[in-house]
Amino acid sequence: MKKEYKTNKHYQVLYSQAAQQILRSVAESFKSFQELSKKYKKGELTDRPNLLTGRQAA
Repeated sequence: MKKEYKTNKHYQVLYSQAAQQILRSVAESFKSFQELSKKYKKGELTDRPNLLTGRQAA
């Protein structure tokens, strides 16, 4: 995925470590959302997962 973003002007202005961490975090969030969605469809969860909620500070 990183190769695809190397030509993106928004990605290029970020420090490389920050950009990589952002991509990892987004990928982790999508993976989690997909797994939760599957569980919701099987009836294993009562609350529907929401992709846009993000992480909340403790």
